[in-house]
Amino acid sequence: MAQEQHDFRKDWNKIKESLMAMSQEAKVLARKGEEELVKFSKKSKLHIDVTSLGLKKEKLFYRIGKEYVKTRKADQPSDKMVQMLEELAGIEKQERQLKRKMKSSKAKQV
Repeated sequence: MAQEQHDFRKDWNKIKESLMAMSQEAKVLARKGEEELVKFSKKSKLHIDVTSLGLKKEKLFYRIGKEYVKTRKADQPSDKMVQMLEELAGIEKQERQLKRKMKSSKAKQV
């Protein structure tokens, strides 16, 4: 029983074209995946930054409370209290800016 051998040289041009098309599609998919990864990384960084600011705010509230208890008998807030309240205002401003960035990135996505 003789088995016929297939001559791949005849089909090579078709196979070569198919391989080239598949490699082009793979490049496009990899590029899209890379873009999505960058978008995800940027969103994640914004979330981490907002969370970090929230933690700083909580810690500052604790310190403000301690300072208030120390100086509650005084008529005027202490210099340290004023400084912490200014710091709190700055943190809240940063937090609002980051949240706006997050909303704008969501709006661009839709």
